[in-house]
Amino acid sequence: YQQLSPRQQELINAVKHLLSDELATKTDFSSFDRPFVSRVIRKIDRTLFPPDPNTTPVYAKIWNMPSVDYFLQNDPSEAVDSMNVIPTLQKHFSYVDVKYFDGSILSYALDAKFYNNFDMNNPNHKRLMDLLFSIEDNFIASGEIGRDNANIVCRK
Repeated sequence: YQQLSPRQQELINAVKHLLSDELATKTDFSSFDRPFVSRVIRKIDRTLFPPDPNTTPVYAKIWNMPSVDYFLQNDPSEAVDSMNVIPTLQKHFSYVDVKYFDGSILSYALDAKFYNNFDMNNPNHKRLMDLLFSIEDNFIASGEIGRDNANIVCRK
């Protein structure tokens, strides 16, 4: 049910922080102009997402992984036992061709605001996209995160 490792979640949040306000939906609890509301929301955030005593966060968490309950209520078939899909196919088919298209960071970090506002003719947007692809490619190549998405063709 798309339950990602803490490291992958950290990278998704880091990438969201790289995006400008024009290209990303961000929840920044310090931006509320009423101090009381801001304090209450920060308190709720710390209660729901207590800091790990072994790490010192340098930026706010602005992306939260949906829970297993979310998937059970909205799409119980989503990513069920996904770690075993390819090995199971390899047991039952003589030919299994897997073409990864990744998205282990970007499919989570980029949202509707990004897709609605991204302009291929804007050189800054293009450079940002190159940077984001490079970040994801390098973390996958290093083995720090896995490859989450693939097209698979099988033949009996």
